[in-house]
Amino acid sequence: MKALISKFIDQAKALLSSSTGRSISIVTGGNLLNMGLGLLISIYSLRFLNSEQIGIVYPLISFLLLLNQFSDVGLSMTFLKLGSRVFVPFKELSLENEEDSLRYEENIDYFSNYFWLKLAVGSAISIICFFTSGLLSNVVFNDYDHAFYIELISVISVFQFLAGYFQSCLQVEKKYTTFMLSRFIPQLIKTIGMITIVYLGQVDLTLVLIFFLQVPVVTFLVSAFYTQKKYLELKPRFNRSKEFFTTSRWVCLSMIANTAMASSDIIMTRSLVGAQELSIYLGGQKLASILPILSSSLLAVLLPKVTSMKNNDEVKFFLRKAFRFLPLFSLAILLCIPFTDFVVNLLLGEKYNNSVSVLNAFLVVNAFAFLITPVGTILYRLDKEKTMAWVNCAQLAINIILNWVLIPRFGAIGAAGTTLATKVLAGISIYYVLYKNGYIFSKLQGSKE
Repeated sequence: MKALISKFIDQAKALLSSSTGRSISIVTGGNLLNMGLGLLISIYSLRFLNSEQIGIVYPLISFLLLLNQFSDVGLSMTFLKLGSRVFVPFKELSLENEEDSLRYEENIDYFSNYFWLKLAVGSAISIICFFTSGLLSNVVFNDYDHAFYIELISVISVFQFLAGYFQSCLQVEKKYTTFMLSRFIPQLIKTIGMITIVYLGQVDLTLVLIFFLQVPVVTFLVSAFYTQKKYLELKPRFNRSKEFFTTSRWVCLSMIANTAMASSDIIMTRSLVGAQELSIYLGGQKLASILPILSSSLLAVLLPKVTSMKNNDEVKFFLRKAFRFLPLFSLAILLCIPFTDFVVNLLLGEKYNNSVSVLNAFLVVNAFAFLITPVGTILYRLDKEKTMAWVNCAQLAINIILNWVLIPRFGAIGAAGTTLATKVLAGISIYYVLYKNGYIFSKLQGSKE
């Protein structure tokens, strides 16, 4: 037993010291800082904003995230998949060499096509949103009085989809330190701003929105400053549009479905049972939001790596390592459940006692996420985007139906239960696809490369 534990520790050390492990550590460290600041903001917001303010700010943020997915139409994930396969740092190329010149042109093709496609689609979505603000206000807030906020979000969304372009470039370039810096700086500004207005007793909706909505603007400015521009051509290029959209249409459908699932819980809770129950739901959700740090860090680093794997041996070796370490993280999350009552009372106060059940549900959700998210990157390498899209659409349909049934009856805990049910369905679906392709429940061989 001692030898087995020693072997496991040695393997963990080797994993952490590898280039992939170092990249994951950088992204995880940055995400920890971001989520720590995000958790602090959530606590401040829930403690010092009234229910009506919460009922405006958080649905707007959810709507901005949903709008970002419609603006992206899966282009970012497609670029990470395609761009990672061809990317070569500019400094490693000699343009006098014919082969290097062709690779240079290929990189310009992918980077520039991605930029102009993202700009065209994102601008169109933002304009449509701006001119239908009244209708969208009725959908989000169940009235027409908040159209101005929808128009504001439409403008902010331009900065958000441009920031998405530059952040995707940083991932393909493997500039993970800069990638995390572009996320950390706006979160730090938001945190300092919120603490300041609370300290000064100036907590009004306008100031809160300013500090929340500066995030995509500052993210754009920072990421644009640090991204190399050698592969970005200002002359519009759309010659690879078909290649992008062949993949991105299914990625888009998946991402919209996933974002809609995340946003629908908040929007439907607000619409069906009111702002007070939404506050209870957010109490548990925001406290649990620190847990997806590692799974999202793994996704940010592993997606470009897995999609560029050249053979099945590499994939199987990756799975073997994943199945060895991921269950431990899931178990660690589940062991936190007995302490949730203490944590909620300590951080949010007694008025959020009903958020304990919501937090427990989200702990289980995140335990499943550790077993699903990293392994699910293999589906992109298998070109199973269409399968993923239909599975995610099925989850969205189930999510909406369960929300309509459970939220009016059980309130916030009903919304959390819906999230848990759809996450379990996602896990079963992903593992079934891997099973059908011979990657699990068969001998996982493969040599380290």
